[in-house]
Amino acid sequence: MKSSFINISGKNYFIQNYTLNQILLHHPDLSEPRWWSFQGAAYRWGNDFVFQLSESFSRENYMGLNAIKAGGGIPLVDVWNKEFGLAIAYLGEKPCDISLPVIVENGKVSLGIKENYKNQILIPGDSLVSVQTAIIVHKNDFYDAIRMYSILMKPFLPDFQKPPDLAYQPEWCTWGYSRNFKPEQILSKLEHLKALGIRSVILDDGWSANHGDWIPDPKKFPDGDEDFKRLINKIHESGLKVWLWWVPGYTDSTSLLAAQHPDWLIKNKGGSVNPSYGLCPAYQPVQEDYKKLVGKFVEEFKLDGFKLDFPEINSAPPCYNPKHHHKDPYESFYSTPILFQNICETARLYNPDMVIEYCSCSIPPTIFHLPWTNLMVTSDPDISQITQRIKFYKALMGDDFPVLEEYCGILAEPSYQLTIGTGGVPGTFSTYLDNYHEKWLNIYQKYRLSKGGEYLNLYDIGFDYPEAHLIKKDRKFYYAFYTHPWKQSGSPRAWNRFGKEHDFSVKEGQPEIEFPKENYSGKVDFRGLDKDVKYRVIDYVNNKELGIIKGDQPYLQVSFDDYLLLELNPLK
Repeated sequence: MKSSFINISGKNYFIQNYTLNQILLHHPDLSEPRWWSFQGAAYRWGNDFVFQLSESFSRENYMGLNAIKAGGGIPLVDVWNKEFGLAIAYLGEKPCDISLPVIVENGKVSLGIKENYKNQILIPGDSLVSVQTAIIVHKNDFYDAIRMYSILMKPFLPDFQKPPDLAYQPEWCTWGYSRNFKPEQILSKLEHLKALGIRSVILDDGWSANHGDWIPDPKKFPDGDEDFKRLINKIHESGLKVWLWWVPGYTDSTSLLAAQHPDWLIKNKGGSVNPSYGLCPAYQPVQEDYKKLVGKFVEEFKLDGFKLDFPEINSAPPCYNPKHHHKDPYESFYSTPILFQNICETARLYNPDMVIEYCSCSIPPTIFHLPWTNLMVTSDPDISQITQRIKFYKALMGDDFPVLEEYCGILAEPSYQLTIGTGGVPGTFSTYLDNYHEKWLNIYQKYRLSKGGEYLNLYDIGFDYPEAHLIKKDRKFYYAFYTHPWKQSGSPRAWNRFGKEHDFSVKEGQPEIEFPKENYSGKVDFRGLDKDVKYRVIDYVNNKELGIIKGDQPYLQVSFDDYLLLELNPLK
């Protein structure tokens, strides 16, 4: 929907902003006043996308920069309770200078969309047309609202990419060594990685001398590009693929690029360089330089994938650099999707099966960038956020779209279980790869719920306990039930370690961290079954039959700690 505003006052009218779709919600049942919410604005590393609203709450949900290097996101907010849900969203082909404020007070929730107009004057008889918006009414949690939003955005965005098979394969990342990895540490692991079923190695942060120049670190690669290519070639010779971590759109203040091309940098109103050290995506020399860089990475280095990382890839500040001749300083903000389009299209010229992972570092991704990626990632979650984020990406990108979880075997239990049961793709940066990893990677490869299945949104992530997820694949139903043991520890971001090799996240000598077990004993409800069919219930982790149930009596008495992953196979 759009709105038009006409100045009929007979005098100039000063416009700073306007608000649309102002909605006030009140829960009539005081015995169950809880509201849950999805809020898509990107603020800071680690914020929940999905959470229960407190009795007093206020967030602007500004879709521009909310910190020096964090902003953008999904221009949608959703609130729901046990009875219904309501979402409001912006629809368009590029980022927009808007906010979607959510306020809770006195038992009421208000939502709206506010567009900023940067002090525009509307002369008598003149008019302006608002941004296009949508109001989405739904039941259950945020999934149906996000799925409908994805459908409504189709006229405005290119179709999402069809992911290559490599995007569904487990990967191992060097981040377990932080920035201190050594080439010999990688090479010593290759045969073991292959034996575990891992198919790709990500050379993470630490390969380059700095961020921006993207020159191999001479301490690790004395011969520069030639040494770096030798490492890539050796990984390829082992039968594994190689992805490269880097950060498009920004540079370090100490980089050669910043010194040699100060005219490329985003500048503030007063002429100073923006502290983000962003490169203006609306300035053509910047775009051309990135095309050359991507060509070098893919054609010369023979890379198979990119991991595009850091919160700053999500947005850009307004640019006042006089050398760019912007008609509007927000051209930099509006142009960020073009940067990712160029990266994707250039990479695929040289490698049509190139994997492009988009990692916005624990903040919601900018939807206008996502048509140019083919692998999403839960993006630095804590243990309580894994299933929410996988469910979010399945709703937004499609049931069959791969969602990587890189912290398997790193976050304390049960990270593999949370990933596999909800249809995610397991990955790890653990530096010690024992039979624990082997067990779960084998289970993933056997069932591969990340591909070819249909996610059925029949459980509410806010109100159903135990938490439940359902994927239908090849006529079989795969249920995942979870308790929340991390709530007992008070720290959902706890680290785990297997074996003796040192992980970057665990101080030497620190004991392994484990959550206390949380048991559930009672009935589980198998929703979505055919009432005229009987089903064999199998615990597919332990290969154990639990019984046969009828579709019209879809309940089973169970007792489990932390997780229960089940396959229901229809009987003839």
